[in-house]
Amino acid sequence: REMMNGKQKSWLAHCTDAEAMLIDRVIGTVLAEYPALKKLIHQRYEGRGMSQRRMADLLNKQYPDWCYATCRNRIGVWLKMAEFMLYLPMREAFATDAHKIAR
Repeated sequence: REMMNGKQKSWLAHCTDAEAMLIDRVIGTVLAEYPALKKLIHQRYEGRGMSQRRMADLLNKQYPDWCYATCRNRIGVWLKMAEFMLYLPMREAFATDAHKIAR
């Protein structure tokens, strides 16, 4: 309820605590060896999340010799790669734990 009424809305506001913990566990396990991708996923989806455009702006400020289009493309590719890495483990986790979560 607090999350629904607060300013910091999350895309996970309608998840149960068990579902949110499961998502967090899968992300932590799969991306453990890739801290930069994990940080990118958190930036994109934590709270209201950061737009890819904003993420590209920040990357462009960090690397001014890269053009904005390069930064935007890299952010897009990195996010797609991280989401692809998470897809099957997330699907398996929810298929396996679906009966536990429903209770």
